[in-house]
Formats: sequence, structure tokens, C-alpha cells
Amino acid sequence: MSHISDHIEIFLEKAIPGSYSKDLSRLYLDIMKGRISSRREFSATYGLRSSTVSELVNELVGKKLIYEVADVGTSRGRPAKKLILNQNLFVICIVRISSQTLICNAVNITGQVIEETRSTLNSGCNNGQMIAEVRKLYGDLLEKLSMGVSCAGIVFSLPGILSIERKNWIMSSRWPEINNLSIEDELQDMAVPIKVVRNIDSELRARLFKEDGENILLLHWGFGIGIAYSEGGDPINSKFGRFGEIGHWDLGIKDAEQCRCGRTGCLEVHCALWSIWPDMAQKWPELSKNEEDFMMQAAKFPLLEHNKIQQALRLMVSTLGNLCRVLFPSKILLSGPFFANDEVLAEFYRKFLDDGVLPHVSPPKLTYVHQSEQLETEGAAIPVIVAEIDKRLRHGEG
Repeated sequence: MSHISDHIEIFLEKAIPGSYSKDLSRLYLDIMKGRISSRREFSATYGLRSSTVSELVNELVGKKLIYEVADVGTSRGRPAKKLILNQNLFVICIVRISSQTLICNAVNITGQVIEETRSTLNSGCNNGQMIAEVRKLYGDLLEKLSMGVSCAGIVFSLPGILSIERKNWIMSSRWPEINNLSIEDELQDMAVPIKVVRNIDSELRARLFKEDGENILLLHWGFGIGIAYSEGGDPINSKFGRFGEIGHWDLGIKDAEQCRCGRTGCLEVHCALWSIWPDMAQKWPELSKNEEDFMMQAAKFPLLEHNKIQQALRLMVSTLGNLCRVLFPSKILLSGPFFANDEVLAEFYRKFLDDGVLPHVSPPKLTYVHQSEQLETEGAAIPVIVAEIDKRLRHGEG
């Protein structure tokens, strides 16, 4: 099980007043976490009367949040009844991007991806084509779900610059023709709540579930380049959707090659997978330009032998050093497929400690973190899942 049950526990303790409501949420949570499997166990653990426990169980069953089934074979005579979580009562659809592949994940109550649809779009994709593809993938996803499983919301976890309040995708260098895409307006006929979040904020939020309250900087180096930063447990500027687009920092190098944002001199022109992949593919034709596939391959190739990687690594170290002079993080999380190569990671560590840290200043702790896509999905889904469970505990089916 993912971190979702831990966050439901924290949220429900704060959100639901009254002893009865707390008992209801406690029973639900104990079933979710596997601590309780019968009425008798719950009654004994919390010293509640059997009649009170029966009311609580009947309410959860009535709201379809749990099942109560016969535990066949546990004893002679009349079989005991077992309390089981209804994991697939509803799903949240997470729409996310891997390189230029559009992915729709159906995420259940426990954070498990139970179904997926995906499609790769060319770099000329525009607003209308993107919306049409989202509709198709979402429709295909619903058809794959079991009967009775509903979608309680769609979360778009997106790269680039967003307007969270207006639910607009302002720009992304992955598809230069997409700009000011009003996602909620375009999909209002789908009659499902829609939320928009920055993908790297989603990833950091999931990582913060396991981290303490330090100032944490997440640097992603992959198909694109970006950062998220947290002070005290929540990504900065996540309510606005505009922060850390360092891939489009102007290096002052006026290149012949144009960045996908339309400018020249951007960091991504020299370092991003979309830009340096063609040169790498000349030496290693089997290398994929899809970020997820490239991450699986990265460990198997001597990437540091390529001059493009050497140059990119130097620029990324310099960029991180400058970020540290602005933000002074206590911890840095390194994310993305290039860091999956042990030699690249070791050289990055070495150069950063040699060149990226100010004299007499304690260096931040650097950690390479795995499971970028999984954590992005969890970070996007958890707040919506928790809110939906809270609503159903209070009022029944949403």
C-alpha cells in the first residue's frame, strides 16, 4: 500500500469532529491499514460496545466504503465475518506526461494504478489535438474499469507553466503549439471535477510525505529540466503553477539551435534529453528518447564518454550551484533518467562538491531518488483521494 493511508490518518484526525465521527473514521482507517478485520477486534481494541460497533460497520457498508463477508474456514459452525476495504469504490484519473507521451492512469483508494491508457503525440500537437486525445484516452480508460467503479475526478499533472486557479496550461516546450489551453472549459461537458497541478510539484509532494520539514530542493533532469522547492512541508508557489522553469534560463550563449520555447540560449538546448538525444543516438542507436524507457537503459551505457553529456553535466552542476546560492536548501533530491547512470551520478556529486558549494558553507545533502513517475502519480492523487474519502465518510456517496 502507498502512503495514502498515512495521510488519510493525519487528515481525518484533524478534519472530523465528534466522537462518533472519529470512531467511524478510525474503523475505516484500521480496515484500510489491515489493523482490524472484524467487529470483535475493533470492539476489544477501543473498548466500544458491540451495538456501537455494529452501527459503525453498518454505516460503512451502507456507504459502500467496506465489505463484510463470511470468513469461511476460520471456525466450526457459523462462519465469522471479515471486514474488507472496498479498494475500487472509485478512482481518480491522473493525466500525466512522459516525454511526449500522454498517459491516463486510474488510481484507486490505496494509490494503486489499476488501469492505464496512453498515446504518443508529435511535437506539432496543438490545443485542439491535445483535448481530443485526452477525451479519447479518458473514454478508453472508463471502458476498461470494472462495472460499478466510478471516476471521482481528473487531475492533470503537467510540465511547463500553468495557471492553477484558471486551470490553464499556459505553455510547455514539449509542444510549442499548445498555449493558454483552458482545460476545464474545454472539458466541462465531462461533468467530473478537474484539477491542474505542476508535475514536479506532485513528485515533490509525494516525497515530502516521507521527509521531514527541511528546506528541500528537487531537481529533475530528463526530457525537460525543472525544480520544485519546499519550505516547511509544501512546494512553494504550487497554488499558482509557476516556479522553477530553470530549463529556460538564459545562459548567455547565443546558439544557432533554437529552444522549443522559441528562444535561444536556454539551458534545455544544452542539457535536456529532447535536445541531446539525437547526438547520443548516433553513437548508441538503441537509446530511446522516451524518458521512462531511457531511464531503464541509462545504467547500461557509458554516457560520460559522450561530449554532450560531459558538457550537460558541467552546466547542470553550475546551475545547481547557483540555485543553492539563492535558496540554500538543506537537502537536494536528484530526479530523472540521467542520474540513473552510476558514473554520471558519481561525477555530478564530485563536481558539485568541488565547484558548486560556497567556501565555509556546509554543503546540502544530495540524494538520488527513484520512482519518479510513481511518486508523481501518488502526489497528484493523494489530496483528491483524501478529500473524496472525507466527503463519503461524512455524507455518503459523492
